[in-house]
Amino acid sequence: MDNLGKAISDLESIVGKRVSTRLVDRIIYAGDVWTYHLVKAKNLNEIQLPDVIVWPKNANELKEIINIARKYKISVVPYSGGAGVIGGTIPMGNPTITVDLKQMSNVLELDEVSMTVNVEAGILSQHLEDYLNRRGYMFPHYPMSMWTSTIGGFLATRASGIMSTKYGNMEDLTISFEVVAGNSEIYRFPRVPKASHGPDLKRIFIGSEGTLGIFTKAELRIYHLPEERRFLVYSFSELSDGVEALRRIIQKGIRPAMIRLYDELDTFATFARKGIEVEGNILIIMLDESPAINDTLEEEIKRVITSMHGEKLDSDIGYKWWENRFHKYFATPDAMKMGLTDTLETVVKWKNVLTLYEEMKEAFEDNEIALMAHLSHFYQDSAVIYFTFIAEYGEDDPFENYRNAWKLGAEICLKHGASVSHHHGIGVLKSPWVRGELKEAYSIFRKLKEVFDPDNILNPGKLGLNEVKW
Repeated sequence: MDNLGKAISDLESIVGKRVSTRLVDRIIYAGDVWTYHLVKAKNLNEIQLPDVIVWPKNANELKEIINIARKYKISVVPYSGGAGVIGGTIPMGNPTITVDLKQMSNVLELDEVSMTVNVEAGILSQHLEDYLNRRGYMFPHYPMSMWTSTIGGFLATRASGIMSTKYGNMEDLTISFEVVAGNSEIYRFPRVPKASHGPDLKRIFIGSEGTLGIFTKAELRIYHLPEERRFLVYSFSELSDGVEALRRIIQKGIRPAMIRLYDELDTFATFARKGIEVEGNILIIMLDESPAINDTLEEEIKRVITSMHGEKLDSDIGYKWWENRFHKYFATPDAMKMGLTDTLETVVKWKNVLTLYEEMKEAFEDNEIALMAHLSHFYQDSAVIYFTFIAEYGEDDPFENYRNAWKLGAEICLKHGASVSHHHGIGVLKSPWVRGELKEAYSIFRKLKEVFDPDNILNPGKLGLNEVKW
């Protein structure tokens, strides 16, 4: 019996029948919804399949799985919802155990006094939200993929939801967690929002994409469901006026729960499929305070937007957008008929927002690659531009234009001091550019990898490790 066979036998002794080597399971768990992988996977000879799938039920079982992987030098790839778009769950090189965490999906504790919830990391975001909503609460982290993504995945990619401008990103909504590292240690962190006891060690694991450890539990901040969700909708003839209006609103200290500013092409792509006829650069703002506070905020927002030539539209547009907000996530198969479709979300200083946007548009147009964008998340000093592009399939190499699009986009982002990823993560997709962004600081991550994953078994080839190219 070879090492893989011995490992499977040992896994069965730990988790019983929660082990599979069936071809259908190996195909399902071969990757996420990264565009490149979806196209390659049409021919199974073009992709690597995991060798075995395992479903642990707790941190102790996961620890034993990692011990087995270390013993037989087998890679371990964590998998939850499979909703990622960066190739973060693709097996790379070695024989691979893919660990699906969705057997760990329980709500462990709801603290209605402290407004926290303690959950297992494999719980689907929508299931958690349903549980909280029935009790009058919400976990205000609403990514477009929340029907198919998990808390563990959010932590692994340092994710952001559509209401992050007010409520913060995943790292801001997380108080504590439990993680099983590649060195077989189970780490549990103090359940306090802040402590002055040295560096914030929790931040080492958040965003590490399963390369240092695998999340098993998390304690999260929750909020009361709002009394009112009020939508304000405006149109700008010039995108620059909308950008300036938002800068002024944000820097006044106003933090709407949700903001989206679409350029003209993204306006058409977003609203036409909903049967909504609008033109220009459309801005949607959602307020979720009490009606009295919303009145005050609306007046101040209106004053700023009017000064920047915004035209008020029917608020029903915003409500329809909210009701259909997750549908765009499932439109990828239709878009792929037109070409290789993907998204690049970057965060950039306010002073460089329009410069980066215009340079990106020009570069993509010169290369005959369709590009649209909207602004989606906002900070006092910066804003996120969420680009969507469609690259035609190449004649000899179907990915030639797609690769060129990513090279162009990443280089323009780095030129303007922007990140190559605000909230999707790095995975395999953006690995070629992560070192260029982090520069000398990347060596810190390499040292952390040696400490927490000494046998280099956890999710190889992600976050710029192994210099993977695609």
